Amino acid sequence: MQAHQLTRFQQLGWAAGSMATAIMLGALTSYALFYMTNYLGISVIVAGQLIGLSKFYDLITDPVVGQFSDRTQTRWGRRRPYLALGAVLCPIALVCLFAVPDFASQTATIIWLGCILLVYATGFTFFNVPYLAMAAEMTTSPNERTLIMAQRIFFSTLGILLISSLGPTLIEYFGGGEVGYFRMSWVMAIAVFLAMTLAFVATHDAPTVPPSPRGSYGIRKQWQLISANHPVRFYMLAKIFMFLSQSSVQGSLLFFAFYVLGNDEMILAAFGIGYTIGSVTTLPIWNWLISHRIGKRNAFMISAVGLGFIFLTWMLAAPGEAAGQLDFCAAW
Repeated sequence: MQAHQLTRFQQLGWAAGSMATAIMLGALTSYALFYMTNYLGISVIVAGQLIGLSKFYDLITDPVVGQFSDRTQTRWGRRRPYLALGAVLCPIALVCLFAVPDFASQTATIIWLGCILLVYATGFTFFNVPYLAMAAEMTTSPNERTLIMAQRIFFSTLGILLISSLGPTLIEYFGGGEVGYFRMSWVMAIAVFLAMTLAFVATHDAPTVPPSPRGSYGIRKQWQLISANHPVRFYMLAKIFMFLSQSSVQGSLLFFAFYVLGNDEMILAAFGIGYTIGSVTTLPIWNWLISHRIGKRNAFMISAVGLGFIFLTWMLAAPGEAAGQLDFCAAW
């Protein structure tokens, strides 16, 4: 077994960055669609198309930013300059998403939201793509990689708790409506900035592997390598479906709460608490199973299928159903 090559501060500081990305994803998938339709009066189709456009833009920019970071050479290293840029853009975009000016026409509002969503996606990509690449470069120990990824999941869960549980509380505390969303976004933007900055600072002296010769490959060559690697292709396809399902669940949760359960934004708090309890409680178990028993591939398949069955139980929901049942579902 290889010894750990990172200090505890480097491990946890890097992992803390996932709290910021979880908040950014949660704000977009859990709140943005509902906010645009119920408070700005934009149709669900148009709002969904705007968010979908930003995701398609992500599909293009992710490999581009990854390639740029592969080739970057600075005194801060290859990845960390992009972490710093993301730490600036992401909080600004998060606030602007919920600070829509009172335009005279809805067309102007749609144009504003479309532009902000592109900035939102750009900032997220600048941070997240190089950030995730660092996990494989900071240590050559497989066990330490598993450890820091488990720590990343912990902070990601904490981010989900903040955006899903504290978010609705802040919206209500600040008076609800557009003002409540706007002031909530400020609090979350500060948390995003601090977490991303911590990841940048903590990795200052972290080890790194030398650039691979494949870092000079163009996007076409990289896609050729991916298409020739069947396991990677299937894994990417599985991840795409996982992201689609996760975004669908988060994007529809508030609509589910309002129009099926007869609840409000506070339903997210119940969901976030249940999700956090389940994640934190089982994280050591999953870490042990992955490292000593079933491996990463089997754990991924088991958890994906189990998650799908849990969310199918929403079809059995009825108006007035207790939030505790959603807690239990989220925990599982």
